[in-house]
Amino acid sequence: MTPTLRSFLCALCVAGLLVAAGCTPAIPPAAIDTEPLRPLTRLSADQPFAANDQGSSLAFADHGLHLMPLPDGAAALLDRRRPLALAWSPDGERLAAVFDKEPATLQLVLYTRDGEPVDSRQLPLRLSTLRWSRRGDLLLAGYTLTTYRFGSNLTQTLHLLTVDGGNETRTLADTTLKPSTARRYAEHLDTLLQVEFSVAGDELVFTRLHDPPEFPPYLQLGLRNWQVERHRVLAQLPVMPTRLRFVPSREQVRVMAASGDIALIPLWQDEQGGAPRFSADSAPAAVSPTGRYRLQEGALFDEERLLVQWPSASRIQFLSGGRFLLADGHRLYLGDGLQGEALPVYREHDWTLRRWLHEGLIAPVDYRRLDKDLNP
Repeated sequence: MTPTLRSFLCALCVAGLLVAAGCTPAIPPAAIDTEPLRPLTRLSADQPFAANDQGSSLAFADHGLHLMPLPDGAAALLDRRRPLALAWSPDGERLAAVFDKEPATLQLVLYTRDGEPVDSRQLPLRLSTLRWSRRGDLLLAGYTLTTYRFGSNLTQTLHLLTVDGGNETRTLADTTLKPSTARRYAEHLDTLLQVEFSVAGDELVFTRLHDPPEFPPYLQLGLRNWQVERHRVLAQLPVMPTRLRFVPSREQVRVMAASGDIALIPLWQDEQGGAPRFSADSAPAAVSPTGRYRLQEGALFDEERLLVQWPSASRIQFLSGGRFLLADGHRLYLGDGLQGEALPVYREHDWTLRRWLHEGLIAPVDYRRLDKDLNP
């Protein structure tokens, strides 16, 4: 073998190893305007990230939890463990992070904007989702599966650290599973039991697993205002992985199946609880605060106008002042060039009206009229 051929084969092997290891340099995504995207850090497709709404602080996972001042500060390591979820308070001053503590136990840690831990507590459950309400309540939803000789008990729970300092728990669902059902679905509950909060954070839609003694199991889609004890049954679904998303009008919920099919389900229709009709369609992965911008299969639209095409699995977070974070599966970038939109804010009368609606004190038609009068 000649030296030239040997050198070529060695270079080819090294290139192959780099590709296999994911070390090939990523091509920067296209910018929206003449200002190029600013690379912030490496970030793989399964790592969580979150900036506060003000765009002044960024938390992200990369072999641990890191905190970075934006736009160009240095990252500081807060914890060597990888967080399961991250969420910032509406005022941008507190960061909530959830870690696996041990099997079926979570550790919730609260940090200041500067990264100082101020609270830590353990919760005996597995994580469904973590959010702050626009009022400033911290909302953590999860589930526990307890096995007995006769079957298993599946409990879905909402833990709240309320804005006034309270620590409360709400039971979303409590179901007995047959042994065969528990064995079949125990390893898939994280994809079956979905919880999604509204933009305001006072309402949630969730799936609960039902297992009637004489019938096959199924998923029930429910709607609840967590200030009210009861929930509203919206639909019956097959037992399958789904994703849930409130439609900006707050009149419907979008149910997205793993196959890509979508069903739009009204929240306040007179007859509820049936099986919805799914259709082949695509749903946005993210929508800006007013609904003007949406990211759909990597394409960013300004209403119906295509602005830019990014990799199909890209993730985006819209920030104040027209800025945004973009994760393309390789790196995390800070971008600009969108029109600034008003961020959602807490309005007490909005929360009161929706609570009345869930309590049955007003009808949906009255709610829509009052909402239009108070929010012209």
